[in-house]
Amino acid sequence: MTKKPATTIETEQKALVAIEGAEALDMLFEETKFNQMQRAANMFAASELVPDHFRGKPANVMVALQLANALRVQPLLLMMKIYPVHGRFGFESQLMISLANSRGPFRGTIRYRMEGEGDSRKCTAYAYHKDDGEICEARCSIQIAKDEGWYDRKDKSGKFCSKWRTMPDLMLQYRAAAFLVRTHCPEVLMGMKTADELEDINQPALQVTATVSEIQDRMAAANKAEQSKAKAADAPLDVAPDEAPEEVAGPPPVAGIVPGEVLSATQGMDLILLERAWALAEAAGWAPKKFVREFNFSGSDNEALENIIVELDTVKEQ
Repeated sequence: MTKKPATTIETEQKALVAIEGAEALDMLFEETKFNQMQRAANMFAASELVPDHFRGKPANVMVALQLANALRVQPLLLMMKIYPVHGRFGFESQLMISLANSRGPFRGTIRYRMEGEGDSRKCTAYAYHKDDGEICEARCSIQIAKDEGWYDRKDKSGKFCSKWRTMPDLMLQYRAAAFLVRTHCPEVLMGMKTADELEDINQPALQVTATVSEIQDRMAAANKAEQSKAKAADAPLDVAPDEAPEEVAGPPPVAGIVPGEVLSATQGMDLILLERAWALAEAAGWAPKKFVREFNFSGSDNEALENIIVELDTVKEQ
């Protein structure tokens, strides 16, 4: 059997996306189809078998029906497997993996390889591409979960609420699979995230009362204090051996890792997300101007910071 060229496959995929997009718009703007979808939404919303976030809420059901149509899945199945997280729908990881196994570009199913212990414990999710047999893989480790704050995530009352602490191997498999799908077949979920990813990214927001100028002033004061400490350390000590030199204390830095140019462009954003996004961007070699450009391109909001974090997390693991 003759193998189709990659360009032909890509053209067919783009054509399919265009057709599905047109059908999705028809459901909203063609009166007969919209009325039919509205009746179906009312029926589902009246059922006691749908989850609470759909019961008695036909508007939520309408959104789910639209999504089910775009994904080509049964509406009831989808409603059972998606959850609202901070104002957005997130998929169950099982549904994501199921769709990738059945519709992704893989030969067979996604497989997992577990290695290491403790913080070095990691999972590699891998599959073989159906066209050329090339291995596709992505990794996640406990150390990454801790570095990103997923492992020690707390609720608003300050209690640990992360499943990373109670079922680490399962979470490693889910997150590695999410990285694999997001990098090798993002069309499976159309860029949407799993509920676990949304929970980990949207941690309780830090209440920020300082303005950008106040933050920059405190950063400058902290830097000046550090320079004073460095000069004091280099200077010869004219004290008795049993006397310790007095340390130069300075005000604690706030968002001290973030350049002023980035702070100015992201004023009003969640500083926890901002610091995490800039730390990853700096490690990847991004200049402040590139960070600001990517932030503005992605929507200039907290979701834009989340997208940067997910993108750079994925790049870091490859």
